[in-house]
Amino acid sequence: MPTNGSETDIDEVFFKSGRYGLGHEAVKHLQASSVLVSGLQGLGVEISKNIILGGVKAVTLHDQGTAQWTDLSSQVLLSDSEDIGKNWAEASQPHLAELNRYVPVNSYTGALVDDFLSGFRVVVLTNSPLEDQLQVGEFCHRHRIKLVVADTQGLFGQLFCDFGEEMILTDSNGEQPLTVMVSVGNPGVVTCLDESQHGFESGDFVSFTEVEGMNEFNGICPYTLSICDTSNFFDYICGSIVSQVKITKKISFVKILLNSLAEPDFVITDFAKYSRSAQLHIGFQALHQFCAQHAEAVKAQALPAVQQDSLDEELIQKLAYIAAGDLVPMNAFTRGLAAQEVMKACSGKLMPIMQWLYFDALECLPEDQEALTEDKCLPVCDGGPQRRYFFGPL
Repeated sequence: MPTNGSETDIDEVFFKSGRYGLGHEAVKHLQASSVLVSGLQGLGVEISKNIILGGVKAVTLHDQGTAQWTDLSSQVLLSDSEDIGKNWAEASQPHLAELNRYVPVNSYTGALVDDFLSGFRVVVLTNSPLEDQLQVGEFCHRHRIKLVVADTQGLFGQLFCDFGEEMILTDSNGEQPLTVMVSVGNPGVVTCLDESQHGFESGDFVSFTEVEGMNEFNGICPYTLSICDTSNFFDYICGSIVSQVKITKKISFVKILLNSLAEPDFVITDFAKYSRSAQLHIGFQALHQFCAQHAEAVKAQALPAVQQDSLDEELIQKLAYIAAGDLVPMNAFTRGLAAQEVMKACSGKLMPIMQWLYFDALECLPEDQEALTEDKCLPVCDGGPQRRYFFGPL
């Protein structure tokens, strides 16, 4: 560990890439944020790795389950000879703690009670029952704790974000502010020089400098890109540089998880699959209901009705058939999305997902799906020294 005298310099070197990518202020917010990751199976471990390497203040790993041999298909930190039967969080903690010595990594195996949750800025839930998601989601929304729910089922992925009703966004796109040279005609018509594209959008804030004649433009508060009355200004002579100004704004996640189940807002990742998000939204809830009805001492909770004109039975059937699969590539893709949302929640930089995102990779299924018999889809061992297990031909 660094000494007190050199710790600041070493931190600057270690977090240099983060400062270039996010900015100094955003990294400061990251280093002041404690994050809870609940669910340390394959997806939870992948998300934890990214968050720890991102340089937050501290990460707590939570799970009450124990490792089974089937977990070896995606939980890359476990070994069958040592970790089978151990708690997921406790078995993963030593390995994850080695990734970044500046980020304390702790494990917790108790219940997610209110007093415990209140100590975090961001809570991430993976592989969790819907009943737990609703309970934690309601508490987090009420106490301004940002929530990310991530899940994978075979070749399907799901992500939900609730960052509260008053999230401060300092930069929506992370790009450098635009600067262009323009001319200002009478009455106040702004034209780019050499017919170049300015790149601004409606609602952007801009400031003017080096304007000769219409001195009223120089050194005043940023303008929004809209119609401006310049009839009382001096006549324009020459010159003008327009610079984009990043304005802090407030965005609101009005719907808590329970309300968003019935009235979801989707972020579409593939417009060729535009209708699938609504279908998968129903399918994932059906899987939760099935698991709740077949679990001991768990009561299935009545959920708000989701309005859908028709149901794609073939798509839902594929979801049901491959939901038991736990695939490393799907976890890797979903972990990237989830960890990025955690960084947004901590830093206040970049527009977050509002609120649901669904993804599928059904193209990975073989064309001759009738050849996928029950026997071929049984869990098998690869026979290697680590005895990794895979589910069927996927």
